Amino acid sequence: MGWVGEAWVCIGDDRCDYDIGEIPEILCFEHDHTSLRVQRIREKPAPYDEASSSPGWKGGDDQEVQLEDIETRHLELFPKLGGIPEGHIVFFWTSSAFFTLTATEDKHPSRGTAIFDSFGEVVGNMGPVSSKTPAQGQEQHESIVVGSRRNQFSPPSLLVLQVEWRESIAYRVDVGEILEEAWERASHTWKLVPLG
Repeated sequence: MGWVGEAWVCIGDDRCDYDIGEIPEILCFEHDHTSLRVQRIREKPAPYDEASSSPGWKGGDDQEVQLEDIETRHLELFPKLGGIPEGHIVFFWTSSAFFTLTATEDKHPSRGTAIFDSFGEVVGNMGPVSSKTPAQGQEQHESIVVGSRRNQFSPPSLLVLQVEWRESIAYRVDVGEILEEAWERASHTWKLVPLG
């Protein structure tokens, strides 16, 4: 069972793209009201769980989320968990970095947005999901890693979500892909993300 969202992003085990090199890089957890706790969303291991991948940007092997992690890292959110419906927030550890976004030169909405590193080099692109047009090369936007693509046809890249924060919860703005080597050069941090 899985879920395909408006941006055709698949969450679930129905479409396992391990054979074409797409690998999830996060373990997702949700909170449970019964006895305030967090639990892994998918209990059964999938084929990609067997892949060994410890790139430099990754803060550790697939890290489990504990209730204490939320309490210490998201002080404002923790007391509100009892009032937030189960399944409305997904918690996971991931890498976060900031990049500059610029709309494509032809301004065609289906082309998406170019991602630039701090040296002004194009290192990836965001899809045409967001209706927001980024400021032309002025603002840094936060991206978080959710997966990677590793195959013989292209250099390793990271599948990312552009996020913005509201009331201590990250919300997806757009989806994209960034070259892994550019991510490793960027100033990235390892953090616990509550995604709404």
